[in-house]
Amino acid sequence: MNIQQYSTVNKSSRNGYKPMFICWHIADGTYNGTITWERNSSSQVSSHFVLGKNGEVAQLVPLDMAAWTQGGIRNPTHPYVKSHPSVNPNQYCVSIECEGFWKETKGKLTDAQFNSAVELTKHIVSEVKKLYNVDIPIDREHMIGHCEINTVTRSHCPGELFPFDELIATVNKQSGGKPTTGSGTSGNTSTADAKYHYTVQVGSYKNSINAESMYNEISNMGYFTFKQSVAGNTRVCVGKFENRNDAEITRKDLQKKGYEGFVTALNV
Repeated sequence: MNIQQYSTVNKSSRNGYKPMFICWHIADGTYNGTITWERNSSSQVSSHFVLGKNGEVAQLVPLDMAAWTQGGIRNPTHPYVKSHPSVNPNQYCVSIECEGFWKETKGKLTDAQFNSAVELTKHIVSEVKKLYNVDIPIDREHMIGHCEINTVTRSHCPGELFPFDELIATVNKQSGGKPTTGSGTSGNTSTADAKYHYTVQVGSYKNSINAESMYNEISNMGYFTFKQSVAGNTRVCVGKFENRNDAEITRKDLQKKGYEGFVTALNV
C-alpha cells in the first residue's frame, strides 16, 4: 500500500519488548494537522501511523521503535495492561491515529478510511512478522482502543462507533478466512538489520531443552526474545538495539525481575 513517510524525534526504544497489540485512536484533528503536531518536538507525542478520511496513510515512527501515544495507564480494562501496570504500553503497541473529531464521528470511519484500515492492519501484521517473527492475532484482544488503557481521560478514544468487529472480520476474511495466530517461536536473527549492534544475553546453554525453557519464560513476559547458535551453545537473547544505552535499560529492567544478563554484540 502507499504510505507517506515522515520523520519525528518523538520516539524511543521499545526496551526489548515486542509489538503485540494494534492500538486505535481518534486524532481529534485533521490529517495534516496531526502529522504536523506529531513532528513538533515540543508536542512530545507521536504515533506510528496517521489514517486520513480520504484513505491516505502516513508513517512517522518505525515499527521497531516506540511511538508516544498511549503511555499513561489509568484504570485500564484490557487484561494485559492490567497485569503489566509497570510496563509502558508504548513499548508493546503499534499505534494508529484516525483523522476525525469524536464529537462529530464518535469514531465512525469513512469508507475510504475503513478500506485503508484493512490494508494497514495487514501491512502491520506482515512487517511485524518480518521484523520480530511475531504474529499479531487479528482479534478483539489484540486490536484495542486507547480507552482500554486509559478509561479516565481517554474514554472516548477511538469512539463508540469505531468498527472493531467489522474491521477484524474483514481482515481475517481477506487473509484466508482464519485469524493469524502464533507467537513467533524462534525469533530468527536473519531479519536483523545492519543498524542493530547490541542485544542482552540472558543465558547460554548446551542443552537445547534448557535454552527453550528460558526462551519461553522470557518471551511470555512480552519481551522480543530470540536464540542464536554460537560455538556449540544456544544463546538466549532479548532485544536488538542500535546503541548500548538502550540495551542497558533493558538489562536493568530484566535484572529487577530476577534475570541476570549482560549487553553483548549482536551476531547477525
